[in-house]
Amino acid sequence: SAQAEAAAKTAKAAELERSAAELERSMVQTIAAKEREIDQQRAEQEKERAAAEAAALAATLAAETEKQQVLEEAQAKAEEVAAERLKVYKQQQEEAKIRDLAEVKEMAKAEAQAAARAAAAEA
Repeated sequence: SAQAEAAAKTAKAAELERSAAELERSMVQTIAAKEREIDQQRAEQEKERAAAEAAALAATLAAETEKQQVLEEAQAKAEEVAAERLKVYKQQQEEAKIRDLAEVKEMAKAEAQAAARAAAAEA
């Protein structure tokens, strides 16, 4: 019955080999599934990181655009104020010129009257 015992051992060995092969196949599948899961998580994280970067960039761009707008508005206001001051200055110069002309006219009139009185006094 050594032959039967040898056959049983051979059968047992074959069963163990099949079992080991099945276990190995199962582990390979589990590892592959885990790798896919990790790759998927990495892809998700990369997507989130890219989205966060895009959002930060958009915020920076919006802030720069706003800053540019504020600068342009400030410049426009400064130009408006400068134009207004120039207008006032020209108006004041014009008024001063008119006053000067009026004073000259008054002085000329006063001198003419004085000369006329002097001439009348001599006559």
